[in-house]
Amino acid sequence: MSKKQKGRSHLVQDLMQEIRNVFLDLGFDEIENQIFIPEDDVYKQYGSEAPVVLDRCYYLAGLPRPDIGLSREKI
Repeated sequence: MSKKQKGRSHLVQDLMQEIRNVFLDLGFDEIENQIFIPEDDVYKQYGSEAPVVLDRCYYLAGLPRPDIGLSREKI
């Protein structure tokens, strides 16, 4: 039976951890932001500009109006 080899971490993750530690050592407090933000929150923050912001986002579910931009033949 062969001895299991220890896995290696990724170089980018190692760099991110080093940078994180530098900022913590300098006295910065760590916070965590949401990865997924509800569409309603975008409208609250950006108001009438929200559709422009949301046009550049990826959705995990269907769009509210998926038929926009399709011709009658394709519907």
